[in-house]
Amino acid sequence: MRDAHILINFLLPEPGPLQPIAWSGIILAGVILIAIVTTEAARRWVDTESHFSVARGLAGIAILLMLGVLIFAQTTSFWLTLIAVWILHGLRGVESPLRLAWINQNVVSEVRTTVISMSAQADAFGQIAGGPVVGAIGLARSIRAALTTAALLMLPALGLYARTLGRSDREILVIVE
Repeated sequence: MRDAHILINFLLPEPGPLQPIAWSGIILAGVILIAIVTTEAARRWVDTESHFSVARGLAGIAILLMLGVLIFAQTTSFWLTLIAVWILHGLRGVESPLRLAWINQNVVSEVRTTVISMSAQADAFGQIAGGPVVGAIGLARSIRAALTTAALLMLPALGLYARTLGRSDREILVIVE
C-alpha cells in the first residue's frame, strides 16, 4: 500500500540526471541509514535487561509508528511522506528485536518457544484478518482512509504496554509462572 500511495498521490520530483526509477534506490538508501540510526538509539536508550525499559521503548515505538502512519496517510508533501517512510521502516526494524527481548524477559524458559511462536502467529493473524478490511476501506474510500484505519488499529498495543507498565515486577512474574 505504501508504494501505491506514493505513486498515486504524489508526483515524484525529478532526481536530476537520474531516471525516475532512482527513487526506489533513494528510498532504500534512506531506510538503511535510518535503520542504523534507530538501532543505535535503541541500543543506547533501552536497557534490554529491564522489563520497564523495554516496555517503555516498545510503547514509544508503537506511538511513533501510529503517528508516522497517520502523517504518511494524511500529508500532501512528498518530502514529509519520504521522511515518514524512512522513519517507519527504521522503527519497524527496532521493534521486532525489542519485542523478542520483552518476551524473553517475561516468559519462563519451558514455554518461551511456544509464546514466541504464538506471538508471530498472532501478528500474522492480525495481518490476515485486518488486511482485507483495510484493503476494502482503501477500495471503497481511498488509500489515505485505509492507511488511517491501519494506524488506528495500532491502538490496542498501546493499551497493552500501558497495562504492563502499570504492573510491578512481582505481578509480572506471577503472570508468566
